[in-house]
Amino acid sequence: MAKKIFPYMKKKKSGTFTFHVRNKSIANVPIKNLLDVGCCVGAQLEAYRHLMKPEMSYGFEPSLENFYKAINRFSDMKDVYLFNTAVSCCNDEKILNMYPNISQHSLKKKNDTSEVEQRMVPVTRLDSWARREDVDSFDFVKIDTQGEDSNVLIGMGDMIYTVKILIVEIMMNGHEYAQTPRFTKVFDYVLDKGLIFHSFRDIYHEPNGMAQAVDAIFMNGEALKLATIRG
Repeated sequence: MAKKIFPYMKKKKSGTFTFHVRNKSIANVPIKNLLDVGCCVGAQLEAYRHLMKPEMSYGFEPSLENFYKAINRFSDMKDVYLFNTAVSCCNDEKILNMYPNISQHSLKKKNDTSEVEQRMVPVTRLDSWARREDVDSFDFVKIDTQGEDSNVLIGMGDMIYTVKILIVEIMMNGHEYAQTPRFTKVFDYVLDKGLIFHSFRDIYHEPNGMAQAVDAIFMNGEALKLATIRG
């Protein structure tokens, strides 16, 4: 089995395993609304927007510095809306832990570092946000919130049943961020909501080789059928 899988993968200097050939067939799935939760400076939002061609795209980023960079990236695009807020399972304010690596900011605190700046940021549930913004579906959702991902899923409420494609970074263990739930708990939560596991996209490793996190792709039945059609 390993001989069949690994020829399609490469190892990057960052310790990430990534597929040589992305599964572009997911572009066969019609998407109305695309949500990027933890969009950082907007690079992945831009890539998924280009691939999926949604009617509307929404990005959520609590770091003000990252948020302004994302704003500049999409300044001339009227179908992209960005929100300077963290996303979790409550509507409140919380401490954002900001680390030297801008992609690792999190509502969770790292276990192994004191290099952190802390700021209070607004926090929203996605179902509450959807009611405020009159958004009726979460067709495509990408979640990358450094250990907060399970709470983001809970905060989707019943809107999770409108998801066609979900890409979520799941922490493999609690070694990096404190109070991170088990991988199986997050994985099973998504499956219990009726979504079907499709594949792993990237696997991130610690310096000692231990698996740190993985991007898991889930789909509903309709999307899974369309994604098997070669584009």
